[in-house]
Amino acid sequence: MIKKNGFTIIEVIVVMGIITILFSIASGNLFKTSYQTSLSNSVVNCIADIRQQQLQAMTGATSGSTPDNYGVYLDQNKYTLFKGVYDPNNAENKITQLEYPIQISSVQFPSSTILFASGSGSIIGFEGTQNSFSLSNTVDNQSKIIRFNKFGVPIGAQ
Repeated sequence: MIKKNGFTIIEVIVVMGIITILFSIASGNLFKTSYQTSLSNSVVNCIADIRQQQLQAMTGATSGSTPDNYGVYLDQNKYTLFKGVYDPNNAENKITQLEYPIQISSVQFPSSTILFASGSGSIIGFEGTQNSFSLSNTVDNQSKIIRFNKFGVPIGAQ
């Protein structure tokens, strides 16, 4: 009599069930880490874009003879980098869409706009009580508040 080595169908199904359970536990933790990373990356990218606008205002990066102010308009799912006065129809605007599930909330800047003065780079119309906005993760309800001082320097993301 020849003995065949192998697994029965019952053994294969049990092993597949165990692997499925382990994978479902691990994937839940992986998605949570992904959302936390997404919020942190969004904060870093947003601050970098805002600092770039401030730098352009300070260095007088302009196509005309007069230096322009540069600013950022904050919307719920995006922010817009602009030169001069914010005009949503201006083709020169650079719009940055935030990736899901990140949203901008609790904007404390007047008219949802951060405007940097040409030359100095300080925030035009700065008020100490209106100097922040939040980036929020709508899935796990985490948020980071980004505050600025009157010179346009981010004080920190909490």
